[in-house]
Amino acid sequence: MKTFVVAVVLVAAVAATSLPDAEKALLKKLHETCQSKPETHADDALLKKFSDNLHDDKVMHHMTCIAKGAGMVTEGGTIDKTVMKKKVGMVMEDQHAVDEVVMKCGVDKENDKETAMHMWMCFKENHVHYMPEF
Repeated sequence: MKTFVVAVVLVAAVAATSLPDAEKALLKKLHETCQSKPETHADDALLKKFSDNLHDDKVMHHMTCIAKGAGMVTEGGTIDKTVMKKKVGMVMEDQHAVDEVVMKCGVDKENDKETAMHMWMCFKENHVHYMPEF
């Protein structure tokens, strides 16, 4: 029983908080903006299952567009860890957990698309609920 109580307390410490309405609105606007451009438009059905479509060129372009619009990936294709920390902090209460996520997910890859896709998948794998709704 003590183990269960400790586990519940630990989960609560890093539990996700709800994304603020203003940030939800920003993500929705970014999604709409990225969808309006032929080079970043992607089928919503593919986006809803983006983790199954990681290598789809349109999905990659779309998710990169959102990551750049949110400020987490720079125009040069690198992670802005200050912005990422702020965004992750919107949905995670524990600062140590936020720092760990930024270290894991804030990794510059070969190019902007690889960097963005790594970030989004890492968020999903680490239960960071900072994602646009498709």
